[in-house]
Amino acid sequence: MSVNKDKKVDQKNDGFDEDLVPPDNGPWYCSFCVWIGTIYTRFDPPFITFFMFENFHHGLWIMVILAVKDYFKAYLGLDPGEMQIYMSLISLPWSLKILYGLISDNVPICGTRRKSWLIIMGLIETTALFILFFTLPEDPIIVTLLLMVASMAIAFINVVSNAIMVI
Repeated sequence: MSVNKDKKVDQKNDGFDEDLVPPDNGPWYCSFCVWIGTIYTRFDPPFITFFMFENFHHGLWIMVILAVKDYFKAYLGLDPGEMQIYMSLISLPWSLKILYGLISDNVPICGTRRKSWLIIMGLIETTALFILFFTLPEDPIIVTLLLMVASMAIAFINVVSNAIMVI
């Protein structure tokens, strides 16, 4: 057998070019922290912080929806058809996002158009979810109404935060 000497691979770096190999930052969380640090140096830090909180907030809402599905099924004993009707009613306020944008753009409160709406809707959402948490209603209509109020507040917050991020 003859060996082609033109295709000899360097044993030291296994054929990889040293410049193309990414640096080893240690465990995954160190790489993540380095990445977050570079994001903060490239962009406006308050913008990045606001963006991260908004997306974390939206992720928590997804957890609430999953918990409500379990509550409807396991504790209230609803069948899937009834459960889906209530879940669609809870999601209904997201259909009115254009209205929330018009309100936040045209109705200033205390001289601000967006910041005051974020605070008010955050308080409404918190109040609705605390009432739901502390009372644990056994009527699915009460649960649905409280979650519709919270959903409306979250959709409003989403619209206002998207408007802040665009500007």
